[in-house]
Amino acid sequence: QQRQRQPQQHAQYVLQHEALSALACLLQSCASQVSQHEQAALMALLLSVLQAYSDARAAALPTSTPAASSFSSSNRSSNGIGNSSSSDSSRAPPCLSPQLHADLMESATLALQALSCWLSRPGGASGITPEGFATAQACVLSTLQRCCIGHGRVVEDGPHSRLYALLLRVLGALIPEAKQAWLPHTATLVECCTKFFLYGVQPVPPPPPSSTP
Repeated sequence: QQRQRQPQQHAQYVLQHEALSALACLLQSCASQVSQHEQAALMALLLSVLQAYSDARAAALPTSTPAASSFSSSNRSSNGIGNSSSSDSSRAPPCLSPQLHADLMESATLALQALSCWLSRPGGASGITPEGFATAQACVLSTLQRCCIGHGRVVEDGPHSRLYALLLRVLGALIPEAKQAWLPHTATLVECCTKFFLYGVQPVPPPPPSSTP
């Protein structure tokens, strides 16, 4: 039954991916014409998709890791993101198949792509309040933190590289919009960013010892 459910879940995520791509096109072309109420609803939707992936990452972290509790489900509920059925980061890791994990990461990447398209337009997110930007910043920074902290080196491959780049791009766009809300998180942001200074640079193995006659 579990094996039968996985292809159905993948098909559902394929449709979600197409919907997120369509939203990105919409927000890039005519976001300023969307009402303030609809902009707030779109922001909450995109953040909930990102949070689903963040929760999956947090579930794999030890509960003592700061990233596992930095954006708890109680904070999400108070900010209108997620619901009581969301998986809490302190629970045991769910049994995710590689395909389901890949689908969750692709959904998060496309949600970030939509946010990037939206925020890159001057005045495109004019309907979002400073509090809304602060909430978005907390969610994006928490996801970046969970990707960087507690796992040693960040994952170096194409899909993860795309995800990391969009996390940093969206976070950079959110910081000025969120005004002073980023100040308490400066140390976390710096710690995460330093993980990428040597991204893609593999350590050079030492030369073999020379054989003496």
